[in-house]
Amino acid sequence: LMDPTIVLKTTVGTVVTSYDITDQVSSVEIMMEATLLKRTTFGNTWHRNGMGLKSGTIKIEFYLEFDAAGTFDMFNTMWASFPTVGFTVSEPGGASVAGNFVMNQMPSFAGAIDEYNVASLTFTMDGPATIVDRT
Repeated sequence: LMDPTIVLKTTVGTVVTSYDITDQVSSVEIMMEATLLKRTTFGNTWHRNGMGLKSGTIKIEFYLEFDAAGTFDMFNTMWASFPTVGFTVSEPGGASVAGNFVMNQMPSFAGAIDEYNVASLTFTMDGPATIVDRT
């Protein structure tokens, strides 16, 4: 996606809270794959394979800031209160990828003095992603 917007979402009942983290993100990578299943039967002259259960991950690299309501505070709130978090990565042209991930990691401090603190976290997706093509 070109010039994407990255939004994380938490839900309590019917109340959805959105966090636009676009300015803090240096990259996002969404991977989806399927387990490779052997489907070779007696008499085949080649190994036959097929798709099994699907899974996915979202990797977010971002600048970790410790200000009130900064990225550390946001992830800390999600870590403490939300087992799953929604995400949407979209571009002005209308293309987007959206889904949910399991909040199973918390960023920690790792940086030198006078350097940006950059965190890279990979989360397991909780179900399929919705993909929308450009309009």
